[in-house]
Amino acid sequence: MHKKGWISLGSLVSLTILSFGIFVILTKNVIPYGATIHGIAVGGLTKAEANALISPIYRAYENEQLTVKLGEQTAAATPRELGIRFSVPETIDDAYALGKGTSLPHTLKKSSLFLVQNKNLAIKTTLDDAIFSEYY
Repeated sequence: MHKKGWISLGSLVSLTILSFGIFVILTKNVIPYGATIHGIAVGGLTKAEANALISPIYRAYENEQLTVKLGEQTAAATPRELGIRFSVPETIDDAYALGKGTSLPHTLKKSSLFLVQNKNLAIKTTLDDAIFSEYY
């Protein structure tokens, strides 16, 4: 390879590394691109933006009437009445952490992975056994 070819190759590699570095810096305060929560795209959003998008959906669902059957018993109740809680902020924190590393090279690696591979997170839920047992 000629000297000009090596210089061009070196310039291209440097430009690529610099571009990824700038990308990481510009996206350090947002959820990595390619991340979704229960199928809803949140990549590129701040935590507050993701919360404003996701929370209303789960607040509405918490109060939606369900018919639940356990063995021969059937109960009509909302997830909230059954003791089910959706932890949207905790799930958003997990999504935010997906593209963050302990160092710039580690962050570069994790962030670039999401450009080619999407990650879908399920909403973290908890069940209050005492409340649930009132129905069964």
